[in-house]
Amino acid sequence: MHLIITDEIHIPACGTYITSPVVSAGFAKVLLKTKVEGIKAETSSLRLATEIKDAAGKTVSAFSSVLLATDDGQFEQQLIVNTPALRSPETPNL
Repeated sequence: MHLIITDEIHIPACGTYITSPVVSAGFAKVLLKTKVEGIKAETSSLRLATEIKDAAGKTVSAFSSVLLATDDGQFEQQLIVNTPALRSPETPNL
C-alpha cells in the first residue's frame, strides 16, 4: 500500500509521455506531452520548463511553455537535441 500526497494542481503518475520520432547523428526531435490535473477555471496560467541533460549534467536542450485554456490540461512541447549521443550496444547512452 502506498500513499501519494500531491498539490491540488499536479502532474499525475504516468502523466508524462515522451517520444523521439526523428533521430539521426545530426539531431534528435523529442516530443513531450505532460498532463496536468486539478486545474480549475480560476487557475492562473501555468508554465512548464523542461531541460534535457546529457550524462555529464550539461543542458543540451531546453523549452518553456504556458498552458492555455484551450490546451485541455495538457502541455505539448517539442525539443531539438543537436548531435545526440546515439545509443548502441557499445555506447548504451540514454
